[in-house]
Amino acid sequence: MGASIPGIRPGKATSAYLEKVLNRLTLLGAIFLGVVATVPTLVESAIPAGTTVFSGFGATSLLILVGVAIDTAKQIQTYVISQRYEGMVKQ
Repeated sequence: MGASIPGIRPGKATSAYLEKVLNRLTLLGAIFLGVVATVPTLVESAIPAGTTVFSGFGATSLLILVGVAIDTAKQIQTYVISQRYEGMVKQ
């Protein structure tokens, strides 16, 4: 497609660079998902059995909460940027 990565030579060097980046991302994603999967078990084992506060606390709930938090942060960032832009246009 004619795209290039600044500082990386086309060909095998680009292929090796992209493979290295993908391996790092995959490792970080796997570690994150492993933590998300084990945190509910650790929390439930640390809390006494009679406590019902964390009874619905699971990996799926954590993934949903993280997704909502990221989306909310993006919306706030977009709002702040639009307010700055409107301030610049008015001047």
